[in-house]
Amino acid sequence: MSVGPYPLIYNIIKETSKKHEVFVIASGWPKRPAQEIIDGIKVYRTPSINFGIEKENIISLGLVGLPVVLREKPQVINSQGFDGALLFKLLNLIRNKTKKILAVKSIMKARLKGQKIKLNLEDTIRVNGQKMFEQIAAKNSDYFVVQSKYAKKELLNLLKVNPKKINLIYNGVNCELFKPTKKKNK
Repeated sequence: MSVGPYPLIYNIIKETSKKHEVFVIASGWPKRPAQEIIDGIKVYRTPSINFGIEKENIISLGLVGLPVVLREKPQVINSQGFDGALLFKLLNLIRNKTKKILAVKSIMKARLKGQKIKLNLEDTIRVNGQKMFEQIAAKNSDYFVVQSKYAKKELLNLLKVNPKKINLIYNGVNCELFKPTKKKNK
């Protein structure tokens, strides 16, 4: 199961579904049905809600995603970014054994490190909310996937994640489309 998929991971989900049962929980999409099958993959959509804090997807995915996970009983949940934070926390509270994998690109604390910017109240709430959900997700994930050594270092230093739980997987390149240029002799 994947939470909050982006177009970047569509092909991963599609390929995985060839050998494993896969379903997706996505937030938003107000003009699409709450449930449908796309390319043979079950898709569940959580309602769009807006409290003005831009973290509504995390709340919606957690509250709506929990009954879906309990009904579907996946072996693994993958959250792209920190959207699965509340869902992971709720699953751990009820001692659910589903493995929870968090894919991390960057951490808010690292992005703001060394910057001297003044935030208004609304932005301060957003930034602190993001930091809180990052902590929740980190504490409730079984494994982590990062795309760079820098992101791995962020997890280790800022969120104190056990290094044995972190897997570094670089972004792939389609060698049929992108080919290295030949070096010219000088």
